[in-house]
Formats: sequence, structure tokens, C-alpha cells
Amino acid sequence: PNIVLLAYIAPQEIAKDAGTSSSIMRRRLAGKLSPQLYLKSSKGEHIYFWPGTYMLNMSTQSPKVGGKRGYEVMASFVADELLGSGLWDGVFYDNAWDDIAWFAGNDVDINGDGRKDSYIKEPWRAGMSALYKKTRELTKDKYLILANGTTKYYKDDVNGKMLENFLEHSWEPTMNTYAYNMNGGHMPNINIINTNSSNTGNSTDY
Repeated sequence: PNIVLLAYIAPQEIAKDAGTSSSIMRRRLAGKLSPQLYLKSSKGEHIYFWPGTYMLNMSTQSPKVGGKRGYEVMASFVADELLGSGLWDGVFYDNAWDDIAWFAGNDVDINGDGRKDSYIKEPWRAGMSALYKKTRELTKDKYLILANGTTKYYKDDVNGKMLENFLEHSWEPTMNTYAYNMNGGHMPNINIINTNSSNTGNSTDY
């Protein structure tokens, strides 16, 4: 009876076939996303991180469609369609990155003007922070907001983080990040340590 149920969503990407997916919620989200809200290169090409998906522009430089930037559209979807259902105790936002250059490369048109931009880290980081804050604002701070990522950013915007793939060689830095995230932030403060056996099934890999 005390279990906490969190709706999962990856805010920075969407399946390429979401619009025709068998998933009702994917279709609903895809229907709210205009082409301008996808993250693209200066050539207008889609950028992707996970195979089979397109990146979405969660930055503060995202073009506005109907007066809303990408992070505002995502926050409204989460507040209305997910948390508004009354089925969840909160939301788990995957991929709380503080930068995207490590996979997006050096050709990112973050403001949609058709030119390559060099200032992508700061507006991306600000946009992710704004996503969490907007979600909390729209839901009147009634729900838990958790994120996934080892970064120390966003601590004051969320209730906690999941530290994924708790590897042996990263024990000290991961524990330092865990301790940092436990100090302050929104209450209740919930931080999760995740580990796995790299699909080997061998418990000695934990």
C-alpha cells in the first residue's frame, strides 16, 4: 500500500513512429509536437541519440509554437495527460543531461534559424531546469518529480535523482553525487541507486 508509482517519460526524445504507434500516449504526445520542436542540425536534419528515435528541443532557445517552447509543451503533456489522470504519485524524467554536445556533435541548430550554434550547453541546461519547474508549477507541487542522471545539476528542481549503472570503478564519484543530491532540494528527497549485471545474470557483476 505504500508503493510509489511514477510515470516514466523521456522528455528529450520520441520514437520515430510515435504518431502511428500502438501506444495511445505516444500518439497523443506526437500529436502535440510541431516539426519546429524537434532538435535538428543546421541542414534541417533530425538529430538522434537512441536508435529509432528523434531528439526533441528542450532548450530555452527552442522555437515557440503557439506561444510555447518545447519544454512547455512537454510539461503540459505530463501535467494534463499523465499526472492529471490521478493514477500516479509523480513523474520520472529520463536523461537529465546537463549538456548534449557529447552525442549531438558540433552541428546543432538550437534556435531553429537554420544556422549552426556554438552555445548549446547553457540553453539546454536552462531548458531542462525550466521543464522541471514548469511541471511543478502546473501540478501545484502535488507530485514527486524525479530525474535520471549523474549530474549534480537540477538538484533544486527535483525531488531526487536515479544514479544509473552503479559501476565498481565509479564508486567514489557516484557516492559523492548521491550525497550532494541528498542535501537540499525538494522534499521529500528521494534518491535511487541503480545497478545491473550488464545482462549477464552473474550476480558478481553487481
